[in-house]
Amino acid sequence: MFAWLHTAASATARLGCAVELELRSRRAYTEVMSSREYEVVLTPEEDGGYSVTVPALPGCISQGETREEALAMIREAIELYLESLEAHGDPIPGPIEIEGVTVSA
Repeated sequence: MFAWLHTAASATARLGCAVELELRSRRAYTEVMSSREYEVVLTPEEDGGYSVTVPALPGCISQGETREEALAMIREAIELYLESLEAHGDPIPGPIEIEGVTVSA
């Protein structure tokens, strides 16, 4: 009887692992298929660090002590911004084009 319990437990564990792998696979597929790319503007601050804005997402602003931290923070801000739009049934803005313009000074 102990061998049967062990075998049943092993089968359940394998099934649990298979289900978990399937769920992870679906999540990864969903993340890849639903990923979006947005242009961000990093602005060095006088006191140090960076502020970051997303021109395509009005009001989506963050900051960080380093470029890496600022970019990590804006990724999170973008995700939360998009989640809020989705939760309220608002359309998700697509990327916008950003061009550099030269002017005489």
